[in-house]
Amino acid sequence: MGDFQSQVSEWVRQTEERLTAVFRESAQRVISDMQSRVPVDTGFLKSSLQVSTDAPVPADRKPPPGAAPAYNPTAATLAIAGAEIGDTLYASYSAVYARRVNYGFVGTDSLGRTYNQAGRHFVGLAAQRWPQIVAEVCAELQASAGR
Repeated sequence: MGDFQSQVSEWVRQTEERLTAVFRESAQRVISDMQSRVPVDTGFLKSSLQVSTDAPVPADRKPPPGAAPAYNPTAATLAIAGAEIGDTLYASYSAVYARRVNYGFVGTDSLGRTYNQAGRHFVGLAAQRWPQIVAEVCAELQASAGR
């Protein structure tokens, strides 16, 4: 009986490891897909992406004077690497104009500027691909495991 219990325990451990690997890799790919869709003018919007398991980051940052920093995916990768099954990953753009670029805006803002801007929907388009990305990651992991 002990041998059967240890086999089941090992199977459960391996299953949890595989689920976590699929979750993390799929999250990484959705975020990469989202970032590939962000329109780039100065690069500030793209570089304002922050990933956390705590809470969404408020969109309250304004571009710095001069050149905007380049996007560095390391922080996102580290946040994803620490995420466990059941955690919520928040991928938030902290640029003050992120919502306007993503969803679009027609009208006059609180500063009196008039916009007629179509949304680019980079967040939603990437999120829509979640089922496809999970399926791709599962297939790749199964192939690499020889199954």
